[in-house]
Formats: sequence, C-alpha cells, structure tokens
Amino acid sequence: MCRFTDGGSMGSEHILDHFLKPDSVALFGSMREDWFFGAGVVIKDLKALGYRGEIYPIHPSAESVCGIRVYRDVKDAPSTISLGVIITSYRYVSQILKACASRGIRAVIVVSDGFGENGEEGTARQKELLAIARDSGVRIIGPNTLGVYNPDDGFTTIPYEKGYARAIPGPLSIITQTGMYGPQAIGLNDYRFGINKIIDLGNMCD
Repeated sequence: MCRFTDGGSMGSEHILDHFLKPDSVALFGSMREDWFFGAGVVIKDLKALGYRGEIYPIHPSAESVCGIRVYRDVKDAPSTISLGVIITSYRYVSQILKACASRGIRAVIVVSDGFGENGEEGTARQKELLAIARDSGVRIIGPNTLGVYNPDDGFTTIPYEKGYARAIPGPLSIITQTGMYGPQAIGLNDYRFGINKIIDLGNMCD
C-alpha cells in the first residue's frame, strides 16, 4: 500500500479510486448479516451508507443477502468488477485471489488474517499472496485489515456495530495499521466529528 506511487494508476484512474470509490464490488465470505466480521455485515453497511455501485456477493451455498442475489462463483457476476473484498479463512484466500485476477479484478482488500502476523507459516502464505498479485497485476490492501471507509461515496468495508445511519463526512482522514482503530474512529460520528476517509493498511504485503 505504501508503494502505490510506483505503477499506481490504471488507465485514467488512480489505483486508490478502485479501493475507495469502486463502481462495483465483489465480496467473498459469510453472508450472515448479524456477524461483526463477514461479507454479509459489510453489505448491510454498504446499503445503510447508500452505496450506489453494484454489489456482487460470492458464496458457494448462500442464496441471498440483504435482498441481493448471491453468486456461486465470481465468474458468474454479470459485469466488470472494480474491487474484490475477501473475508474468509486464510485457507481460501489464495484461490479467491487467483479467481479475482482471472475475472479482471485489479484491486483486492484481503480482510482475512493468518498471514505475516502469524509466524513463519503465515509469512509464507503472505509471500504467496504477493507473488500471485505481482504475476497478475493485482494490487492488495492487507491482509489482516478492516479495509477502507469513504462516506462521500457511501463505501466502507469497516464494520461499525452501532450502524451507519448517522455517518457524516468530515475533515479528518486516517491511515492506520491497527485494524480495530477504524471502528473506533468512525465512532467520532456520534460526536458530530465527521471522517473523510480511513485506510487500514493491515500487514502491508503489497
């Protein structure tokens, strides 16, 4: 993430546009809406924030989430996808990242943990992710991250247990490496101190 200045553009768009204001997003993970972590709760938050892009939930067995059709495989989603968000066990992340690359997704947030922060085996898994990304031209935020928050465009991957009904834009932007700081910072909305953007870097593998 810190090195996005090198090769940091995709055509006329900057790579950060794909992360912060994607036209469409594919989300991989549990589709339960009542968990703090998982794709379902992120989709619920996106709807609460008024996100206007296309949402493509991806899960092998779920049928729908928040009234949105769930696709069995990312290749079945009907249009171009700007961003992938992976919120699964580390065991599936490499496979999903490859599927995203094959689908033409060039920006991926890996929320999943179990990588460089988790000993030698985790470090090896993280190196594998980076190799996949480098080979396919995908850029990654994470792994081990809560991702991003951008109320101006109604986009978030950071769950907030109080909900986003009172989310307001403001002057403060935050870059953090500690995942749980994101939800705490969003809580400033409760005091009418709005947030402009949050980016949680996680393990900064890219």
